[in-house]
Amino acid sequence: MNIKIIVWILILIYYINSHSREYDKNSISRLVRFSIILLIIESGLRHISVGPDTTGYYGSFYSVMKMDWSSVLAGLFVDKTEFRDPGYNIVVKLFATIIPSWQIFILACAVLYYYSLGRLMSKYCNSCTSVFLGFTLILALFDIIALSGMRQMITMAISMLAIESIMDKKLLRSVFLVAIGSLIHISCIFVLLFIPFVYMREKLQHTIHLFSLFVFPLIGIFSRRIVGFLAGFSANDYYMGYAEKENSVVGYTFAAVVFLTSLFIFFRNDSIYLRASDDDVKAKFLKPAAVLMTLSAPLILQDGSMIRICQYFSIYLVITIGNIVDNSRNRRAEYLIMFFFLLFYIFTSQADYHFFWQTVSGYTYTHPFWGF
Repeated sequence: MNIKIIVWILILIYYINSHSREYDKNSISRLVRFSIILLIIESGLRHISVGPDTTGYYGSFYSVMKMDWSSVLAGLFVDKTEFRDPGYNIVVKLFATIIPSWQIFILACAVLYYYSLGRLMSKYCNSCTSVFLGFTLILALFDIIALSGMRQMITMAISMLAIESIMDKKLLRSVFLVAIGSLIHISCIFVLLFIPFVYMREKLQHTIHLFSLFVFPLIGIFSRRIVGFLAGFSANDYYMGYAEKENSVVGYTFAAVVFLTSLFIFFRNDSIYLRASDDDVKAKFLKPAAVLMTLSAPLILQDGSMIRICQYFSIYLVITIGNIVDNSRNRRAEYLIMFFFLLFYIFTSQADYHFFWQTVSGYTYTHPFWGF
């Protein structure tokens, strides 16, 4: 079952009913809320067969639940591969102590993730059409985050809660949130790269964006060395394995898409911060996100796992692209072109989906769904 098509059609129906109030903030917020409820259901009620990492996380959930607290907390102090990102085990142990259910756990994680994303979209998207495009983009490119990687789903939620604190120069609060996220997945620490942009003029940000486009191929060429350096910085042998893998062929497609998207944003720079009305709040993090996305995307050429770093920045495309197109002279034509390509990807997707109550050959739940 291609659930992406079903979710997209339901969002389309709600969007059609909201389109007459295109720039009304209440209509935008209601469309966001409706859409994230559907995505929470998709993520939180999925079968363990959905997503490449879900089965592993399912097993680790009950393994951690059986551990005593001293063993779980030991991960904060010992230097072993199996104790990488010890904060995730602490989150699992704390949750499972209260509610010993994997299904409720992933449902709670989905609520946290989509609440954080929906909050930003409600605040910074300028129109119902830009919201609709944003969720189409999520279904086409980003929903794998909420259908597989539990650790990164939590840390991305934390990073999205921290982003406004960073842009508002509330650095102690933002560093605290990122530190918590980094214990769950070390990659969250890269969110701190937003901080230097707080003190830059927009003209300097634009210059750095141009520089990032020029060095894009160089980062790809030296991606092995860069990944090796980052792995050494993490002080964990597990991550050093990323630098030892062969270059990823699939990564070239992703890197090319990011580069072309970044180029589009660069030449339409003046449209990022234009607002539909004076009441709208300026999304100061969109330009830095585009720059950091451009600098991190070539690392995927070394290993596909490096997409985790890029996603902390590329996720904001769900806001950026719509805001740019909203201020275009060819608004309707550009929206149609983007919807065409994204829908082609959604409707040709081979990703299979099952709800947790369905029977899937080769997969067996070893614990009660709800833990009771």
